[in-house]
Amino acid sequence: MTFLTSIACVQAGTPPGAGLTSCVGTDYLPLQLESPRPIATDAICLAGHRVRVCRRLLTELQSGEQTSEVVVERLGQVVQKWSESGDPSYLQHIHAFRSSRDGSRLIVATQQSESMGMGVQEWLVNVLDPDQPGRRTFQTAEFGPQGALVADRTTPHVCHLLRTQWETRPTQQGDRLFLMGQLISLDDGTPLAQPFYKRFDRKLKRQRETPSANRPLRYFQP
Repeated sequence: MTFLTSIACVQAGTPPGAGLTSCVGTDYLPLQLESPRPIATDAICLAGHRVRVCRRLLTELQSGEQTSEVVVERLGQVVQKWSESGDPSYLQHIHAFRSSRDGSRLIVATQQSESMGMGVQEWLVNVLDPDQPGRRTFQTAEFGPQGALVADRTTPHVCHLLRTQWETRPTQQGDRLFLMGQLISLDDGTPLAQPFYKRFDRKLKRQRETPSANRPLRYFQP
């Protein structure tokens, strides 16, 4: 059996997130909740930088089954839309960001579910150009509006997705739960480095119990 040997890289020496910093507020600007906020609970819209992103509740007439739909508008015209099969209870859990450097790239993140027990969230992160067809979609957990889009300090202004997922890994003390982090290219989804791991210990448990917009980046930092 091969034991996980990267624990030392997380629990001692330089933490893998020490060289990472958030891109949000500099290279990516968040779209804001429309004001005044609509009273309806079957839709939520974010707007800014000539773009509007709405997430709407859909109800199938015959079965009554509910899903959601994301609609992207540019200058008042619908340019993209797609349906989602996640739990519509999380309709309001959406973030959108526009690139401040080239003005074209848009990132839309929507929560799909949350597990019982640990409360593990699953998110879909969509990367698109409102003027071009198609989009790239990545699945991740532990998404935060300030901590999922990151850059390495050695290559500033080049932003990546810090994708995370929970994994049970063998160690010398037996199977243990770890949070895996990996930098993913927003251009094509290519992994940019080997994954790194953070053991689920008391510190990480306390961090997850405290709401933070800077997750998951803060979990891997000193």
